[in-house]
Amino acid sequence: MLIGHNIHGIHQHLNSPVRYFSTVRDPVDLVISWYYFLRRIGGPAAQAIEDQDLSLEEFVAADEYWYGIPHTNNLQTRMLSGAGNTVSPGSCTSDMLDSAKQNVVNDFAVVGLLERFDETLLLFRRELDWGLPIYVRRNTTSSRPAKSDLSSSTLDLIRDRNALDLELYDHCREQFEERMRALDLSRDLQLLSLANAVYAPAVEIYVKARRAYNAILDREEW
Repeated sequence: MLIGHNIHGIHQHLNSPVRYFSTVRDPVDLVISWYYFLRRIGGPAAQAIEDQDLSLEEFVAADEYWYGIPHTNNLQTRMLSGAGNTVSPGSCTSDMLDSAKQNVVNDFAVVGLLERFDETLLLFRRELDWGLPIYVRRNTTSSRPAKSDLSSSTLDLIRDRNALDLELYDHCREQFEERMRALDLSRDLQLLSLANAVYAPAVEIYVKARRAYNAILDREEW
């Protein structure tokens, strides 16, 4: 199993059958989250934002290759079409969008929605024969503003830079909702919610205890 922010096309380098699965996210939310995530984690990108005093709107307009790929310009179309960073910002094409849609239909067991995460996990479970996919939330950016808090000019710019992603997201959402209409996941959703209500606090307690244990022994190993 290969996990990561991978561009479609890995199957071309393997000698065995491949099934992809992934999630997509509302493109506007994705860009907003990326900007505030970079500011939160620090590093070269955060330093560049700070040094240039870039607002979110200026950040999007800059069309920079943050971490090797233009995250603010049709990122999901780039990833699912296989084009990646081979196409410069502003040069994504409708052919790339068509390829992404075709790949979703032909190569992906499931493409879920981040906004409906639990239902997505349960679809993964059914298609990929998983156990109950209990989880703990990590790496979330709680300090970012909501879309409704942003100016219309900022939102319009993000939509303009991600027009293909907006269409791709709608395509994936329609497919997702069609699959959901054919299933009754209400019992599974209740079970997952109950399991997470127990699991998440238990993990938090374990993590705190393990860190305290390491601190007492003055060691860095996890």
